[in-house]
Amino acid sequence: MWECFLRWVLFLILFYAASGCTQKSPKTSQSTDKDTLKKEQTIFTHNEYKINFDKSKAQKTPSGIEYIIIQEGTKPAQKGKKAYIHYTGRFLDNQIIHTSQGKEPFWFRLGAKPSVVIPGIEESVMLLKEGGKGNFLIPAELCYGSQGYDIIPPNTPLYYEIELVKLQ
Repeated sequence: MWECFLRWVLFLILFYAASGCTQKSPKTSQSTDKDTLKKEQTIFTHNEYKINFDKSKAQKTPSGIEYIIIQEGTKPAQKGKKAYIHYTGRFLDNQIIHTSQGKEPFWFRLGAKPSVVIPGIEESVMLLKEGGKGNFLIPAELCYGSQGYDIIPPNTPLYYEIELVKLQ
């Protein structure tokens, strides 16, 4: 009987150890979270990007957006118009954050207060013409700034591929 009991206890100990159910102190957990955040911030502030963006071909706005127009459009964007766009937003390590590809175009009114898009998207779309496409490297202060948002750490620049499908 003792032998059966000892086997059962040994089984539980091994199961517990194998499942990784060791409890961490709150202090250890916090330092691990901070270390992970530091690593993520390092990726995004490093000069070697993994995105396909040739800075030597880019133009730069006074606010700091670097951009390359991939396809010229026809009708310039204007404040007050509804802009229907397709976009893909990425971290600088090329990881996709969000996209409208495979969905209906996302729309917002240019110049609306408050805006439903980050300032860098609004400014980038204003650089396009209807039917145009561009790639935009947007500085952190025109994205989510020092606050960050959801999976986007504070002070993170972002890269967007945007197509201005139509204006209305």
